[in-house]
Amino acid sequence: MTEKQIKENIEAYRIMEEQYLPTHRDDPNEVSKFSYFVEYVKDKKMQKSIEKSSKDIKDFCDWVADKEKIPTGQDVRRLRDIFDNEDIKNAFIDKGFNAAMQILEFKKPHLVSSFYKSIENVIEGLKEINTQELDEIINEDNSEKEKMIRELAEWSQKVVKYIEKEKNGIRKA
Repeated sequence: MTEKQIKENIEAYRIMEEQYLPTHRDDPNEVSKFSYFVEYVKDKKMQKSIEKSSKDIKDFCDWVADKEKIPTGQDVRRLRDIFDNEDIKNAFIDKGFNAAMQILEFKKPHLVSSFYKSIENVIEGLKEINTQELDEIINEDNSEKEKMIRELAEWSQKVVKYIEKEKNGIRKA
């Protein structure tokens, strides 16, 4: 472990020992939730997002104890995305993690779906393509890169046309 990771683990242990376990010692399995606190300590931006919503470590401890709020330790990582949007945050507080994730998937699909994350990465890649890369593609005969970009454009157009037809009420396959 790095020095930073050691400090984070010590802080996570301190929070768990002082804030969480005093009210959850009845169940010996609660100690296994240490990773929730490590994830919390590691993500300062998430902590700030939670605090902006007038929530604190006590609220976090309550969520850790409630499987409807935070089902697994890795789900703690999603709290930053959840607390970045008022509707999603309210769904989380009122109905739990799954309700928040459904809204998050609708509002920000690239944060939930690997498919939409890939699309976002491709868009960013195309925005950042430099002139040297473009010149290589243009000057290379039978370029695989060019073929891939053309295939991407072709399939993107097919999907866009299908969406437009569906939105206009004309169903054609």
